[in-house]
Amino acid sequence: HSGLCSECGVCGEDFGDNVMAEVPPIPEFAGHYSPNTTRAQRLVIRFGKRSSMAYIGHLDLLHVFERALRRAALPVTMDQSPFHVRPRIKTALPLPLGATSTAEIMEIELTKVMDPANFKRLLEAQL
Repeated sequence: HSGLCSECGVCGEDFGDNVMAEVPPIPEFAGHYSPNTTRAQRLVIRFGKRSSMAYIGHLDLLHVFERALRRAALPVTMDQSPFHVRPRIKTALPLPLGATSTAEIMEIELTKVMDPANFKRLLEAQL
């Protein structure tokens, strides 16, 4: 709006006057997101997959652990993938759907050194 009336019919006694809002400034570009890829500690945990968890597939099981780690606010190292950033957690072998086990192995990398007992307590509280 240049301040001059173009006789468009929008302004008037019924509608009031047009008010020009101040355009907010564009914020400075802070750079692209860069995940924390520091590798300070590697923990190997043993877990079991029993009863109804036997019907959870391998990828879904990894998602369960990802969400539990996020809820527990544990300092997990992230992958450097440019498209899909994920926590660096690895399992030894995928268990077939429907199979149970009490000795599955998972490796989790952390960005900070942490007491394993404290890590276990925080993770178990979310599972």
